[in-house]
Amino acid sequence: MSTPAHPGAHAASATWPAGVDDRGSAHLGGRHAKTAAGVPVGFAWWQRYLVFAVAVSILFFVFPAYHLLLWTLLGLSCVVATVVGVIRYRPSHRSAWYLLAVAEFSFIVGDTAYNLLVEVLHQDDPLPSIADVFYLATYPLVAVALFLFMGGRSSPRDWASLIDGLIFITGLGLLAWVFLMVSNFEAGNLTLAQRVISVAYPLGDVLVVAMPARLVANGGLRVRSMQFLLLGAAGLLIANVLYGLIRLNGAWYVVGGPVDSGWVLFYLAWGCAALHPSMATIGQIPPPRSDQTGGLRMAGLAVVSLIAAAVFMTSAQPAATVGLFAAALFLLVIARLRLLLGVYHRSVARERTLRSTSQTLVAAPGLPDIYQVALDGARALIRTRAQIHVGIYVCRADEVMFLAGTGPEHDASSRAELWQSAAAGGLLDAAGTLSVTPLHVGADEPGMLVVETATPLTLDQHEALATLAAQVTLAVTSAHLADDLRRRAFHDSLTGLPNRALFQHRAQHALNMATRNGTCVAMLLLDLDDFKSVNDTHGHRTGDEVLRDVAARMQAALPHDAAVSRFNGDEFAVLIEDLTDADQADGLAERMGRSFLEPFTVDGEALTVHASIGLAVTGTTDDTMDLTRLLQSADLALRAAKEGGGGQTVRFHPDLHTRKLDRITLRRDLERAVAAGKFTLQYQPVVSIDTGRITGCEALIRWQHPTRGLLPPGEFVALAEETGLIVDLGRWVLDQACAQARAWTEAGHRHLAMAVNVSAYQLHETGFLDDVRSALRKHRLDPGQLVLELTESIFADDTYATAEQLRALRESGVKIAIDDFGTGYSSLSYLQKFNFDILKIDKSFVDALGRSDANARAMVQAIIFLADALHLDVIAEGIERPEQRDELRTLRCRSGQGYLYSKPVDADRMTVLLKQPPQTWADRGPR
Repeated sequence: MSTPAHPGAHAASATWPAGVDDRGSAHLGGRHAKTAAGVPVGFAWWQRYLVFAVAVSILFFVFPAYHLLLWTLLGLSCVVATVVGVIRYRPSHRSAWYLLAVAEFSFIVGDTAYNLLVEVLHQDDPLPSIADVFYLATYPLVAVALFLFMGGRSSPRDWASLIDGLIFITGLGLLAWVFLMVSNFEAGNLTLAQRVISVAYPLGDVLVVAMPARLVANGGLRVRSMQFLLLGAAGLLIANVLYGLIRLNGAWYVVGGPVDSGWVLFYLAWGCAALHPSMATIGQIPPPRSDQTGGLRMAGLAVVSLIAAAVFMTSAQPAATVGLFAAALFLLVIARLRLLLGVYHRSVARERTLRSTSQTLVAAPGLPDIYQVALDGARALIRTRAQIHVGIYVCRADEVMFLAGTGPEHDASSRAELWQSAAAGGLLDAAGTLSVTPLHVGADEPGMLVVETATPLTLDQHEALATLAAQVTLAVTSAHLADDLRRRAFHDSLTGLPNRALFQHRAQHALNMATRNGTCVAMLLLDLDDFKSVNDTHGHRTGDEVLRDVAARMQAALPHDAAVSRFNGDEFAVLIEDLTDADQADGLAERMGRSFLEPFTVDGEALTVHASIGLAVTGTTDDTMDLTRLLQSADLALRAAKEGGGGQTVRFHPDLHTRKLDRITLRRDLERAVAAGKFTLQYQPVVSIDTGRITGCEALIRWQHPTRGLLPPGEFVALAEETGLIVDLGRWVLDQACAQARAWTEAGHRHLAMAVNVSAYQLHETGFLDDVRSALRKHRLDPGQLVLELTESIFADDTYATAEQLRALRESGVKIAIDDFGTGYSSLSYLQKFNFDILKIDKSFVDALGRSDANARAMVQAIIFLADALHLDVIAEGIERPEQRDELRTLRCRSGQGYLYSKPVDADRMTVLLKQPPQTWADRGPR
């Protein structure tokens, strides 16, 4: 067979990109960087070549007679594989691969020439010869190719890899010097030319090893193509060293022996390296780490550093030569330690920067400040004097938008490409000058941090930027959460309007400005009339839609600088500043009121909603209004608007305040009167219209006020309901009425019905039923004699509990009357749902009778007909003229009450009336 003529011939090393695997994608701290290869993943050309080359190698060892042909075929196949790989994968450093192909060809030509000289021309180990020319030409070709790779892959700041490479070179150089170079040069049986050529081979090996040593230390073993190159170089170097040692010991090299396996491995591995897809990435610059010193690497450096000591103890070489190499190794190790110390300091500085930035982010008051802290933090992490561009981008509605940064913005296409990298987890590009890390600038707004530098970044810096992005994300999330909490704390969740707290803050500021500027401030309180019926009849979802529409209409009707707030429920407030007089406020209030004339449409249904408005304007009274006084004044005006029937605007005037004070005084007096029992009952008879016989009476409460005299219920019952005193007051009325009914029963009036008015507030009390039963038992009164009169206001709370309360009362024997029918929440469905016994026609319908009013007659007739159909007794209220009584008689109304028969009287007068003959009642005129 043909073999290298001299030891160390054709030794080579290879390079590989740090952080790149055999598929050609860079893994940067869990993020992926695209490579320039653009090659299909998993292509199996290198596997096909491997099968072919292994088959040829097996034939070479099995059939020695054909070793010359098979060896040449194997070497040329490696050259062809290299060329095919370059053509197929188009690497960025094609010239380097072509030089490797030329070096491989030169090596196989040297093999072929050597074999021809030995086997065909029968020369005995020719040295020097033409074969040496081709062998030695391989070294500069490989060296130049590796230099081109190194120029693409080496980072100018990666001093750690450079020093590590020099340490390995120095140690291996000492071994080569001691065991190969000196031995060959001092061999006594060689001529000077043979000595020079023999020494040139190990020198070439050291040169080829020195070139890629820096790249090997840079993590290139993660690239499959680089692994193949290193495997082939190791086979070549081992074969050359073994061959050289055999020659030095005077033994003869055996063709097809174990040494040939090293050269076979060289051809196999380099051919696979050229055909593997990752060959296109070998020349790319890796993003280096600040600290690449792993355990295995440190162990290797330690072993190499001890070579000088081992050689000194085992070799007879001059101490000066070994000492020179040892000194070089010592200085390199010291330099490496200094770099490690620098790495530590940089790591500590990055940690301090991240900690300081985190604290500053927490203290940042708003998003612009957070973004500025992020920009400053990114520049502090990089710590370079070179130009740095930092940008923060956000993706909204499929558009990448620039938020903050230094330097020029990227165009739309560049942003889209960067965003794809951020969406995939981020990247540090192959050159190390572009870092992209994802972050979030909102709950549903992903973004990215983009950093561009003139000098390459390390992976540690890239990962520190990723940590910074995570801190910014947390700070932005906290800021959005804080904004949301502030918005929730100061805004109404339904309408989005400011709530009472924020409104009052602005109102106070407006009052302060008005005092300084001499202008007026208007406060409007708006309350929707009977809005509860909207919720009850259409549901709360419809009610919420109406409230949102109300807010929108109010804002549309008012100036843009007016503050609109929802206080609670269906109550809204408006603040208008910088008014010159109160008339302006009247006009705005009127315009806002007109906005309610048009019905609200919800789910295709038109709903009419009216509003009452209370208006208060500063500067319209002699007293200076503070915020509390202004709100109270507007509230008093709103109450007046509601009491006036609603759907109107009332401006505050001092009389309203006086009325409020009177109401406060009256409330205090009412509390005292309830506690002291300062009330009395009067009774108004209920008379049979046909016979004139008194069939019952209605108990009416009166308050004997110490200064105002005898007050009717209309002047204090509503106040009693507001204060809750109505419960105690109603319990007293029920007890007194039942006691009087029992007295009249014992006097012989056993069928006299006693009617007692009951408030809706009483009916909703859980103990009301027990109060009724207790009063009946206490006074031994027949339940059928007690009539509880309820107004139609109970329908405002059309609840299951109300229906159950009425059912329980009727089951106990008590009769239920519906009072003032037709003036409130009248509905035929209510008459069906709530079982009543008596229907009382309101006085407003009776007033028009006896005056030839056909409509009034028809209305009363319809009510009586409805009551008869439902088997209800009918009582007409407010009968004051005989004509009314007579027309009611013709309409077949059986009972009535009013001044025609008697005004409310005390119990003694009522006793007298009960003793009068029935005919007297039927024929008498008004009293």
